[in-house]
Amino acid sequence: CIEHTRMDPEQRFLGVLPLFHTFGLTALLLAPTILGASCSYHARFQPLDVLRALAEDRISIFIAIPSMYAALARAKSASPEIFRSLRLPISGGEPLSPDLYNEYRERLGVTLLEGYGLTETSPVVAVNLPWANRAGTVGTPLPGVEVMVAGEDGRPVSPGESGEICVRPHGHARILQPPRRHGRRPRS
Repeated sequence: CIEHTRMDPEQRFLGVLPLFHTFGLTALLLAPTILGASCSYHARFQPLDVLRALAEDRISIFIAIPSMYAALARAKSASPEIFRSLRLPISGGEPLSPDLYNEYRERLGVTLLEGYGLTETSPVVAVNLPWANRAGTVGTPLPGVEVMVAGEDGRPVSPGESGEICVRPHGHARILQPPRRHGRRPRS
């Protein structure tokens, strides 16, 4: 996910998702820790506090659920200036409505990047990217992840047909190492 979204140690995360859930744990604790990036955490989601942090702390990665994005948009103080430093405004955890996507794009100058995941996949399967975003979709699968919608017989279904989403990693998993700091090697 870090490679797919091109996150780097210079990014500044804002954490508002609970860390006891795999989405918050993976996206807002493990990713910044692996990168050696900074993350400012808020114990509770308070829209005005989040807007203030986005504006004052030059946050570049904000990962939240659509209902949180909706609460931010309803705040009278929400303006394009507040969101100017965002590089990855990622939305997941529930479907992103076209109305909310359009409101952010038209009124606030932000293109929300919808993603999809499952708790059992820890948790990201697919995500839109700033350079490859298709509204109304959850983006492309992460490298090394195969996604298929299968019917009851286990075979792929045609577009418009119902089925079950099947997610399977392929290839070999790779464990990312933390970046080197001050010429010291990380302990094994």
